Amino acid sequence: MSLRISLLVKRCAHPEHQSGRVRFLIGSRCRPGEAIVLRRWRDRACEPSSQVKGVTFDGCRLPPGTFQLLSACRSSGLEIGRPVSVEVLRPYYENARSGHPLWRAPRVDHTAALLTFLVSRGLVQQVLDRDRSPANPGIPDLFLWRHTADGVPFGGRFVEVKRYAPRAGFKEPVSREQKAELAFLQGLGLKAQITYLIQ
Repeated sequence: MSLRISLLVKRCAHPEHQSGRVRFLIGSRCRPGEAIVLRRWRDRACEPSSQVKGVTFDGCRLPPGTFQLLSACRSSGLEIGRPVSVEVLRPYYENARSGHPLWRAPRVDHTAALLTFLVSRGLVQQVLDRDRSPANPGIPDLFLWRHTADGVPFGGRFVEVKRYAPRAGFKEPVSREQKAELAFLQGLGLKAQITYLIQ
């Protein structure tokens, strides 16, 4: 299951960028691995075949509170059995965010795309009802998707980003919770994978 993007990266060596997270060069900036994958995925929209078909590539990070926040929207009355627009989702989303300010989640438009994709696959209930540890839910780093001019997301996939330094013999480990979540998503028939950035 390939993303069809380059996975080669150059690690930033500047001390000011070593604040606990490994960062990589993208242009002249140092960014985390998830940002590299997102940028390269979105750049696929520039491919001639994508332009001919009018396909855009998009994605977002999935912070730990993503599914908690969606569950809170459902609990406050959001009907999750049908595709949802940003306008419909926004009041529920803002209410959930104000009630749980420490829950980190994607922007409302990205959350609407995620929810609409899961609805199209008939999997919202299963994904939201999964029992996860609030402290370490193991949710993949990214949700990536494509959409045509009508804006409806398709081809969604969940991606856990890790790093691999062959010369140093280092491969970033995948936690038990992350493995379990990927297996759960795959078991639902969703595309869910680990992508290694190669230093």
